[in-house]
Amino acid sequence: MSLDWKTEKRKLKDLVPDRLNPRTISTHDQRQLKKSLKKFNLASIPVVDTENNILAGHQRIKILMNEKGSDHEIDVRVPSRVMTDEEVQEYRLRDNRNHGDFDFDMLANNFDIDYLED
Repeated sequence: MSLDWKTEKRKLKDLVPDRLNPRTISTHDQRQLKKSLKKFNLASIPVVDTENNILAGHQRIKILMNEKGSDHEIDVRVPSRVMTDEEVQEYRLRDNRNHGDFDFDMLANNFDIDYLED
């Protein structure tokens, strides 16, 4: 059965971190993520399962908890049905690895180098 996704509201305190989340964030990247959240808010919203277990967005949620408090409400993406353990595991891995690469020539020719270095 295919998955459909909908956007719903959740309080940060109701979201359950994955105790086996293998992702980490450097101090530099955490500062950059904070800057991004302050400037663009939560443009890329976290993903949870039907029981509010976090599938994607741990770092964003952690920063928002510290900045806004546990009663702060955010949008999250929720699947239309309970996911199998295999689907959950695959989604978590794909969400953190399925990405493209930068065309560095295009970046160098179209963006300010100081901006990119920041």
